[in-house]
Amino acid sequence: MRYLLDTNILVFMLIDSSLLSDDVLSVIEDYSNSLYISSVSVNEIIHLFKYGKIKRDKETNETELFALLEQLGIKISYITEKHLRVCAGLTCKDNHKDSNDHLIISQAISDKITIISSDHSFDYYTNQGLNLLFNKK
Repeated sequence: MRYLLDTNILVFMLIDSSLLSDDVLSVIEDYSNSLYISSVSVNEIIHLFKYGKIKRDKETNETELFALLEQLGIKISYITEKHLRVCAGLTCKDNHKDSNDHLIISQAISDKITIISSDHSFDYYTNQGLNLLFNKK
């Protein structure tokens, strides 16, 4: 099965996997699954590294992120016009104003791929076609 990892899930994988639920860990550790990360999330994580919001260890920084993704078997899924069109038509939750989240959600909906997230706001979008695996930790 294919899964799109939300930004927070990859951050947890990189810095503290104890923040991942057993359900999520079993999906990630099952090598028959294909794991993807949005290019939007990659950009967010680059900024988190650059500005010191996350630190994995002294030797890992934003320049090694691509090697880490490859090592973890996570492929980057790039934003296309199809994703932007879904995003343009997305009905957004009133108090959920994160445009990066909206784009990642739209990507998952248009690609018909299950997204794994810890963000409670994502549940709102399931009635618009989002298939969500919620990280309950």
